[in-house]
Amino acid sequence: MVRLSKELEAAIGRLFENKEIGYRALGVTHSEEMNALGLRTERSVPENVSAEERISLLRRKLEDWVELKSAEIQEYDSVEDTTRIRAEALSTLMFLRDLNQYFPRVQTATREAFKKHRRSL
Repeated sequence: MVRLSKELEAAIGRLFENKEIGYRALGVTHSEEMNALGLRTERSVPENVSAEERISLLRRKLEDWVELKSAEIQEYDSVEDTTRIRAEALSTLMFLRDLNQYFPRVQTATREAFKKHRRSL
């Protein structure tokens, strides 16, 4: 279950006329909708996984996403798409910066460790 603070709930309401857009980005969806689309949500990381390992795995996921954006930008020619892709990558890079600020000793998980983790979700 995703827990939303009152502040986040209010911010989503100010950002989106249809709050469902923000909720879906957070993974808050009705299971009937997901089932109808043939999709499923991932389970949460098991609680017995240490906080450092969780952060390490999250770093891998985010770094892989930035790498995907770097490949995606090669596919688009329009200024709008390039701007969007760079903005998405920048927001992720800023989050990685913040992770490093709060957890400076945590290294990024290997791709092999991340693949093993993904199979358990």
